[in-house]
Amino acid sequence: MPITLLIDMDAILVDILKSWILEINRRFDEKITLEDIVNWNVGDCCKAGNKVYGILHEKGFFEDLDPIEGAVETMKKLQDEGFEIFIVTAPIMDSPYVFREKIKWVQKHLPFFDINRIIFSNFKDQIKGDILFDDAPKNIDPFSGTPIVLDYPFNRDIKNKNAIRVQNWDEFYLMAHKIQREKNLIEA
Repeated sequence: MPITLLIDMDAILVDILKSWILEINRRFDEKITLEDIVNWNVGDCCKAGNKVYGILHEKGFFEDLDPIEGAVETMKKLQDEGFEIFIVTAPIMDSPYVFREKIKWVQKHLPFFDINRIIFSNFKDQIKGDILFDDAPKNIDPFSGTPIVLDYPFNRDIKNKNAIRVQNWDEFYLMAHKIQREKNLIEA
């Protein structure tokens, strides 16, 4: 029996951090790296402070981001294998561009994926699914299914003891199959 996967976009499907860090360094004369972002509030990790969030509100920023390595191929493989997949992404509510650009990104990079399966929500723990693949502690900690977290310096203090940490999409793929096998054994 297929299980339901809830897949985050930013820093899971989409390599938002690479482009954001490059832009922060260029605009604000910073020299931060991914390893410097040790808590969820990126503004706390650099001299520019919360000014860095303005970049996320700009037209074209989300639409032009690269996929995370392995994301596109693994999404296709999981979908072809019958997994029930929803993309669950937290929008920037006061941006006039983000909703449209995230949909355009999916259409461009995941043309096989039905855009009607994109859920915009800041309350991911309220969405029913077997697995949530995310990077944000605020989403992983309250999730009642099986949370799988993609490892980043800013999420190493996750409190949810059931969270499974993976380093990449290959590890996520293997873990999704393991969880599916375990669920099928329980239901048999």
